[in-house]
Amino acid sequence: MFEKLKRILVLHWHVFALLAITWFFGYNIAAHADSPLVAMYYVMHILPGCALSLLAFFLLHPKENEGHTGRGVRSSHALTLQIHKAFSYLLAVAPAAGVLVFFVPAGPWHLGASGSFWLTHVYHDNLMHLVHGATFYLVVLLGIVNLLYMANQPN
Repeated sequence: MFEKLKRILVLHWHVFALLAITWFFGYNIAAHADSPLVAMYYVMHILPGCALSLLAFFLLHPKENEGHTGRGVRSSHALTLQIHKAFSYLLAVAPAAGVLVFFVPAGPWHLGASGSFWLTHVYHDNLMHLVHGATFYLVVLLGIVNLLYMANQPN
């Protein structure tokens, strides 16, 4: 089992690194909103996020002549193939939702007014901000599910 996990981590270390960098700088944008450093945080959030989306587009998105598998997925497990396909779709939605954050006005719901809403300091009332963050956390959740599924499969 540990040999398989090691192989998975070696194959996916760059994706984990891009996810961590994207999350760290995206999470800290709100904390530095009044600082001149906010532009650096945006750039350091957008660049690895674009790299993730391009990686998903070129490696995971299935081509017509390749059937249902993407170029980067070499697994015979049906669940893994479907999860990788979901990655490509989620990572196509995330940049569009990220751009729409600046164009969609805040809603009247006051989701974080009581302080009970998860990540209140980030999302406030902007629905596209919530969608943008939710796509990221769905990618992380699907990645964990896929990792656990593959770790429990026989060689």
